[in-house]
Amino acid sequence: MDSTTTSDIAKRALVATTDKSLPSLLSALLEPTGFEVQTIPACNAHDVQGKEFVILVLDGDLHFSVDCGLPAVVVISQSDAVDAYDKGADLVVDKPLVANVLMAKIRAVLRRYGVKV
Repeated sequence: MDSTTTSDIAKRALVATTDKSLPSLLSALLEPTGFEVQTIPACNAHDVQGKEFVILVLDGDLHFSVDCGLPAVVVISQSDAVDAYDKGADLVVDKPLVANVLMAKIRAVLRRYGVKV
């Protein structure tokens, strides 16, 4: 991240998706740990500015590089995992999502970025 530390901003997660169930799942998992979850359409994810959020969760194919300075978790087909990692994803998970495993993976990514969960 840039000079803005995670302690300077609220714990906010941005979910970019077309899947109506993913924001509900992530809200249920992240809000009890103090996160606020905001959702945008997946097609707008390329406009994300990292200063407002501590993690980005993208659902679907990446058609752009993930270079917003945020830890990026991509929910995508494992057959597209190499491309997602090459475009900057920190973690690739596939559906069906297992809630406790997904949350453990998100916590691990956040720890690497110095975010306490």
